[in-house]
Amino acid sequence: MRYNILLLLFVILPGVDYADAQILDWSDLVTLAKKNSPNLQSSEWSLRSKQAEKKASYGDFLPSVSLSKDKNSATTKALGSSSTKKTTDDGITASLNLFNGFADIAKIKKLSYEEQASVQDLILKSILVRFNLRQAYYRLLIQQKRIQLSEETLQREKNNEKFISLKYENGTEARWNLLKVRADLEKARFNLENAKNDSTTEKKNLETIVGNSISSITSNEENLYDFAESSLYSIENHPQVQKLHLQFLASEKNKTIARSAFLPSLNASYTKSRSTTEPSPRTDTGTFLLSADWNIFNGLSDFYTLQQVSAAAESLNYEWENTLKTVSNAIDTAKRAFFLAKMNLPVAKNIRTAAEERLKTISAQYRNGLKSYLDWEQAESLLVESEQAELRAQEQILLSKAELERALGYSLENL
Repeated sequence: MRYNILLLLFVILPGVDYADAQILDWSDLVTLAKKNSPNLQSSEWSLRSKQAEKKASYGDFLPSVSLSKDKNSATTKALGSSSTKKTTDDGITASLNLFNGFADIAKIKKLSYEEQASVQDLILKSILVRFNLRQAYYRLLIQQKRIQLSEETLQREKNNEKFISLKYENGTEARWNLLKVRADLEKARFNLENAKNDSTTEKKNLETIVGNSISSITSNEENLYDFAESSLYSIENHPQVQKLHLQFLASEKNKTIARSAFLPSLNASYTKSRSTTEPSPRTDTGTFLLSADWNIFNGLSDFYTLQQVSAAAESLNYEWENTLKTVSNAIDTAKRAFFLAKMNLPVAKNIRTAAEERLKTISAQYRNGLKSYLDWEQAESLLVESEQAELRAQEQILLSKAELERALGYSLENL
């Protein structure tokens, strides 16, 4: 019988994936987000595409080589006789652009700026993923604390219900007070179930971001509610500012490329050919060609193209200057919100501590008949409210911390 039970366990248990449900800390979540985020993967492939485009642009400075082969057969008929000529032409041509108005050099520099801008775009995506991850992580931490607090409140309400029931049975407490305590007990049960439901919702949200199942999370941060001001980044180095600045530099190179259309282009080519016409002997030919091309007029198309890219460059310049101000304002606003939230947390803790002491004293006095039920109920309600207020203060400081990190440009590389 023992072996049958073991066999049954081995049949059932393989379907359970113990890796699906894990207890993860912040660094674990960051590792999973880096690996599984579709936004990051999309930006990484865009960066690779831009890198490949830049490498391909170096080909403009190298010669191009082409091969050609033609076969022709012609039959001539005259006075009952016919003759056939078979001709074979083989050729190889090498050509090189010697000058095209500096467009090729400008193109490489432009693509280099665009590649760097793609790097900044990847960092911006990483900042957004980190912010969403940070918010979901903090919210789940708070929900786990809310469950713990709700369980403690439920246990306290159970004890209160037993105490008031005993007083009611002894005839020392009114029936409506007993009904009120029982209603508070049911409310505590509801709050616990609601906290569990909210925790499940936040857990699903976090699982969506990291692409992995989660049992629960834990915090290994020594100072969860603090922020190191010494690590604040400069506004000029913010990825959003850097990206726009690099796009502006790339647009400046577009102006050089557009101006190149007003200059002549110079090309050189060499062709080596071999022609064979049966039964004539083979003929080898070598041809060197140097050609210059200058577009004198094309309906003002080049002129307006230059105007277009110049206007685009000016637009990016103004946008870059505006972004400097926007990022600066966002950082200042986020810093003020964080430090205000940080100031509120000790206040909430002190109010909760005072409510605990008040309830402890009034409960003892109520048991000894020195305080009424209303005094005791008010002290109990104040404690519940202060505990919830402290939890809200903790949530506020954590979410404002996440907002400050985003404003400063913290990415997944910044644990």
